[in-house]
Amino acid sequence: MWAKSKRNKQIQCTWLINSHELLTVPLPLYINDLPDCVTSSTARLFTDDTVIFCHITSRNDDDVLQHDTGALQQWMDTWLMQFIPYKCQVLSVTLKRKPVEASYTINVQTLEEVDSAKLLGMDIDSKLTFSNHVDSICKRANSSRAFLSRNLRSCTKHTPDITYITYVRPTVEYASTVWDPHTCRNTNKREQVQCHSARYVTGNRDYNCRMVQDLGWSTLEQRCRNSCLTVMYMIFNHQVDIDFSSKCSLSQSITRGHASCIVQPKCSCVICSNSFPRTTRDWNVLPVDPSTFHTVDAFKSYPKPKCRLSNQHCF
Repeated sequence: MWAKSKRNKQIQCTWLINSHELLTVPLPLYINDLPDCVTSSTARLFTDDTVIFCHITSRNDDDVLQHDTGALQQWMDTWLMQFIPYKCQVLSVTLKRKPVEASYTINVQTLEEVDSAKLLGMDIDSKLTFSNHVDSICKRANSSRAFLSRNLRSCTKHTPDITYITYVRPTVEYASTVWDPHTCRNTNKREQVQCHSARYVTGNRDYNCRMVQDLGWSTLEQRCRNSCLTVMYMIFNHQVDIDFSSKCSLSQSITRGHASCIVQPKCSCVICSNSFPRTTRDWNVLPVDPSTFHTVDAFKSYPKPKCRLSNQHCF
């Protein structure tokens, strides 16, 4: 999810996250044309979940979103299906101190308003801090590591390394290009998972951050940074369904850096500390022009400059 904001102007985006019951027939037969009934908002589908969202700047926008919600309900009635109101949630993503308040209904039932909601495996909060998501995945990753540690004590010394890479690390790297943390608190909490896992792999219970380096592991922050740069490369070369020209533009000044530098977004809010603006800065300081790489694999294999960890302490 890419979010943009302008200086001194906050954007409020309201999401209706819905779950609906399906009959026992092939899924695409029923729901592929569901977004077509939404005229003013944007609807997205994933299996049996539906998300509808739009920018809210006035009461009229609230009415538009409610009208599109009603259109979804009419579609459901036509195809003998139904949304489950108690599973539907309303999430307003905004930094405004006084956001536009409104309530939304389905089947004459007012939907629950929440400060955080799960979408495609991520906890999205109203401020886009992703702190709840970091807490959740770190807890799940530590639980998986503890389970492996209890049950693989008699295995060979290479087994813990393989199990960490297979079962633990993917938990804290899933969709990290979206929620890549920018605060010391969330960055350190994510790195703690790898520090604890290094003690599990080596069998050394001392609190020593050098164990991660001795194992030859890159920091999770560095791995996430490389993933973000790879996604930016794919956007730049039109290899994903994201319009490059609508999200960013090439810099007209090439006195510094390479010829593919991107104009850095400027704003004073927390949004500019999130993944996309920080990746733009990393992209611009690459020592080699990314356009010289003709494939994604070639760009991924190119060694990126190492980033500085926000806080070099493990707990």
